[in-house]
Amino acid sequence: MRDKLENIQILRAVAACMVLASHIGTEVVDLAGRRGVASNFEITPWATGVDVFFVLSGFLMLATAGDEAGRPGAAAAFMGRRIARIAPLYWLLTTALVLGSLALPGMLHVPIGDAPHVFASYAFWPSLRGEEIRPVLALGWTLEYEMFFYALFALALMLPRGWTVPSLAALMLCVVTAGQVWRPSSVALQFWSSPIILEFLLGVGCAAAYRRGLRLTSAQGGALVAVGLVLLLLSGEAAAQRDSWLPLASVGLPALLVVAGAALSPSARDGLFARIGVEIGAASYSLYLLHPFILRSLRVVWDRFEPPLGLFWIVSAVLAVVGSILLRRFVEDPMNRWAKELTIGSRRRARVQPAE
Repeated sequence: MRDKLENIQILRAVAACMVLASHIGTEVVDLAGRRGVASNFEITPWATGVDVFFVLSGFLMLATAGDEAGRPGAAAAFMGRRIARIAPLYWLLTTALVLGSLALPGMLHVPIGDAPHVFASYAFWPSLRGEEIRPVLALGWTLEYEMFFYALFALALMLPRGWTVPSLAALMLCVVTAGQVWRPSSVALQFWSSPIILEFLLGVGCAAAYRRGLRLTSAQGGALVAVGLVLLLLSGEAAAQRDSWLPLASVGLPALLVVAGAALSPSARDGLFARIGVEIGAASYSLYLLHPFILRSLRVVWDRFEPPLGLFWIVSAVLAVVGSILLRRFVEDPMNRWAKELTIGSRRRARVQPAE
């Protein structure tokens, strides 16, 4: 996969910037409404960057961990790596939001919820915040899907290698079908059985094709990415219907085209655009989690002093990107190295510890 790293990072940058654009647009629409000004920005299609992330996650999990299937301890090692990668920064910023809500409650659109909700957020467990299934850090709902997918993937890793993809596909399809047929009353079961989780499976299928040797030319890959992005931005309201099968076709399949175009084609040529994309892509997780804090802060400034709304786009985008690169270098990466050593290094030391 190292020969595809540049493509993957650039794709992460594109997906993160799509989500960023969606949330900046939400703030601009709200600000315009309070000023009595019309805004024609359509928010929903830009949020489909999340769908690209889901398909890409499915691709990466099989492409990077598929060879571990059937090995003793593979499932535990896989989950340890994913928790070490995902949890530290998320927990840090969730804590910052909890403390911030106590100090400046007026900064939030909605309350953070009661103590059980806060604990559930730290545990990546779906729970209600008002009428929505959202954690304290609202966009962490995607991470709750990610963790559920990781758990299913870990189960599939317990089987011999040839069974990984079929067993994972059967398990995920059974979960979604059961949820759609029986409509469980449990909030967590409702959440986990949404058809949106099958977007991870689309990525797994793409990785299976990659592992079997399927490759695209640069022209073919570029065409798939372009078509996929256009279809995503034309998806309209279908992108918002997360609890139905419709987005799997109207959003999931275009997201698959984008991921396949990037992952199955030759690595991007070195150049300024590629270097910028790789840098932002490496910081995409920080960008995803950090940007709501920046937007909330800037919203207060724009409400109080009423600068031009167009300037909000520029300032918020620049601060979010630059801030995420700094956060990744000085906070996320050190925390991940520490967490990786804690979860993985301890097991290695235990294996080589001499007998007394």
